Amino acid sequence: MSGSPPRGNLPPDRANPTQIRILVWLFVVAAIAVTIWGFTVVSEARSTAADTDRDVRLAAWLTLAEADRSGAMPSEEAPLRQMLVEGWPEEIAPDAAFPNAPRWPRLIVDAGLPEDLAAGDRVFEHVRLVFSPDRPPQVTVVGLPTRNGTLEEVNDWIESWAEARAEATSSR
Repeated sequence: MSGSPPRGNLPPDRANPTQIRILVWLFVVAAIAVTIWGFTVVSEARSTAADTDRDVRLAAWLTLAEADRSGAMPSEEAPLRQMLVEGWPEEIAPDAAFPNAPRWPRLIVDAGLPEDLAAGDRVFEHVRLVFSPDRPPQVTVVGLPTRNGTLEEVNDWIESWAEARAEATSSR
């Protein structure tokens, strides 16, 4: 025996203060990086949702404008796409058939769209209209976020127009 204590019974070494500082700084830097990344992701999602909302509102506006022009809800996207090329109205004319209406916007700005809205040629990239023979078209979104309530709001406009038209037609 050499007089030295056995290796297995040694007291644990005290941690080096430099190592502790390095670990704390690594943790702080990682926390800051994750926070910045999180804010960036949220900001991008909100920006994307705002763009998607604009496209959703434009699709609903085009649907209402076509229904107002033709007197019936569109059954396909073709007339709406044509309106994208030729231009869309900034106002839906008041209709004598809807004296107590509307529950939908009459002006494009009331639909949440700017008056100087640029061409919406991308509107149908992620926004779809679902056509059904027994229901008015429904606006949906494919793969992008929207703000809370936007889809319900615009689909309510379309549903309200169809209901008002049905009531006006049945009372004649």
